[in-house]
Amino acid sequence: MTQTKDRPQANDVAEQLGILRDDFGRLASMIGDIAADKAQAAKETAQSAAAHIATDAKDKTATFRASAGHAYDEAEASVRRNPALAAAVAAGAGLAVARFVFRRRF
Repeated sequence: MTQTKDRPQANDVAEQLGILRDDFGRLASMIGDIAADKAQAAKETAQSAAAHIATDAKDKTATFRASAGHAYDEAEASVRRNPALAAAVAAGAGLAVARFVFRRRF
């Protein structure tokens, strides 16, 4: 009789298998929750980086516009100070462009 007590019974094995199945189910659920948390954290990081890039781009655009406006004002003032020089530079630039466009020698 001591041999039958040492050996597990069929219902004990079935009960242990049920417990293992439940444990694996909980483990799978926990892994799913962890993966969802990691995905949410990655999404938030990406959104934060995108917002930072957008803000940086807006700042650089504003800086560029200010610089372009200043350069335009400087060019306009230079033309007003020396209109003959401005006309000569424009004519030279026009000839250079025409030369490249029509590929003829002047």
